[in-house]
Amino acid sequence: SAEVVARNLAAMMETRLETTFRRIEGDLDSLASLVPDDALSLDRQATYRNQLTARLRAEIGHFPELTAYRFVDADGNHLYTSDEKFVPANFADRPWFHEAKSGTQSGLIFSDVFTGRVNPEPLMVVVKPLRDAQGRFHGASVLGLLGGGFAIAFFGGLGLLALRRRGFHRDDGLHRLH
Repeated sequence: SAEVVARNLAAMMETRLETTFRRIEGDLDSLASLVPDDALSLDRQATYRNQLTARLRAEIGHFPELTAYRFVDADGNHLYTSDEKFVPANFADRPWFHEAKSGTQSGLIFSDVFTGRVNPEPLMVVVKPLRDAQGRFHGASVLGLLGGGFAIAFFGGLGLLALRRRGFHRDDGLHRLH
């Protein structure tokens, strides 16, 4: 029946997303452990750029659901990226950055869906605040999720988030929801 098919598809999607989020957490923890505290500074960016960019690019190639890995400093300055071309930017005005900087937790932060500043397409970011042993915020490791291979539609009033692989053209009526 349609109900059984829908439940099976939902279970498969849940498993896929759970696996993706576990991988994201592991990758962000691993990458964060590789970054010396002094690398999270505009003054030291030139010293570490080649080393950290190479590492980020090597990691992103194994994870097609992601748009980019990035590191930002305590002021929101974009320091390092897995992107082919570095685009200077500041993320201090983004809600996810405020949450990472002002919070005391070191767990993952998931943003709302928004239009990217470096890649102007809908995406969501996952952020790992980087803090020293005393809890002081030094910056964050950030990754863009969903932007490359998925189309995203958010129906805020309904509390729904629809994900579709790009290139899927069947008219299912999602675009008509208000």
